[in-house]
Amino acid sequence: MRGLSGVVVRPLNFTVRCHVHKLMLLRQPLAALAVSTLLAGCDAFGFNSTREVAKRLLFQPNGKLDEAATSAALNARFPPGSRFNDLQSFAQSLGGRCGHSQGRSWCDIPLRGVICDTRVMSLSVVTRSDDSIEHIQATELARTC
Repeated sequence: MRGLSGVVVRPLNFTVRCHVHKLMLLRQPLAALAVSTLLAGCDAFGFNSTREVAKRLLFQPNGKLDEAATSAALNARFPPGSRFNDLQSFAQSLGGRCGHSQGRSWCDIPLRGVICDTRVMSLSVVTRSDDSIEHIQATELARTC
């Protein structure tokens, strides 16, 4: 149907139906987006650099453990007076083990490895008579077959 100016004019009900149809088509992707956001949480549209920051703080660019930074971090996490058992639980949660032998306390935490070459973060722990921590020194050791 043509209007006064010669331009094709569609009936109002056709225009409304067309817009409603377009909205219906948009509703499906928006619903899918809403569901995926709900399932994934806000991280779906965010970022998390926590692991990379920790890695760059504790390891040198060549991949070796930064022993000074790691020792400082461990001494901050387990300050003098902390229970050795707390450090032991921490090490065990990372697949490590701790113990006492020949008057010294220690923990070994595996870092990475292949078949016969394992890199371990070895902790030398100075303890007090009540088995609380005085100081922790971290070094990286290679364990081979």
